[in-house]
Amino acid sequence: MENSAVFSEEAADEIEKNHVFHVYEQISDHFSETRHSPWPNVKEFIDSFPAGALLVDVGCGNGKYLNCSKSLFSIGSDRSSKLLQVCRSRGGHQVVNADCRVSPFRDGIADAVISIAVIHHLATEERRLLALQDISRLLSKGGRALVYVWAKEQKIGTKKSTYLLQKKNEVSRTEEAYPSTILPVHENRTEFKHADVLVPWKLKSKTSGSKELDPGINPSAFLRFYHVFKEGELDSLCSSIPNISICRSYYDEAHVILEVDIQFLA
Repeated sequence: MENSAVFSEEAADEIEKNHVFHVYEQISDHFSETRHSPWPNVKEFIDSFPAGALLVDVGCGNGKYLNCSKSLFSIGSDRSSKLLQVCRSRGGHQVVNADCRVSPFRDGIADAVISIAVIHHLATEERRLLALQDISRLLSKGGRALVYVWAKEQKIGTKKSTYLLQKKNEVSRTEEAYPSTILPVHENRTEFKHADVLVPWKLKSKTSGSKELDPGINPSAFLRFYHVFKEGELDSLCSSIPNISICRSYYDEAHVILEVDIQFLA
């Protein structure tokens, strides 16, 4: 198993700026089009809370989970201003622009917190831990959080994940296509060879011609930073946070995404 890359704070800032924040601002419309159906396990988690509970979605993206339950009060935060525009336009959701490590909400405000496919975009273990600590800070006593991250292992036994089974995008060999990148570029729909990688996102042709794309940016492929979690890694981070109990840790079999359901005990 390859060890994670080690980045300085300055390098981590640059990686996240160039390969997370700027990328999602450019692909927001296309990304939102591909994120329309709530994942069943996440919806089940949301539906487990009583009417009137407050749900906070940290890294809410296009807001697809903010209207899963009409009986809950739901608010969200995201770093992407373009995705927040989508949130507001599609449902008038209550959302704010914020880094997932330092949310603007007060301590103990939430009965439920979800963070779905967010903290794997943070470039260091310290940053990922800060995001989890902030999630725990938001929870009221007895409150629960559900955290999803991409898993490095994309098989359960011999069963391949949906990610591996989907048709590959037409991408050149990564070593040839991106010779100057500072991190390995993952070949889509293949097993992960590295823990810290750049994952290509290819825009549809009609979106590639969008007037919103910044001049000089190649719209054919954007590289998103991912830290893919090995088995037990997310559990270990959560266990280091005081007053947190892991209710369960498991894989979403459809996506082979690691899920941790935690409860705040203090």
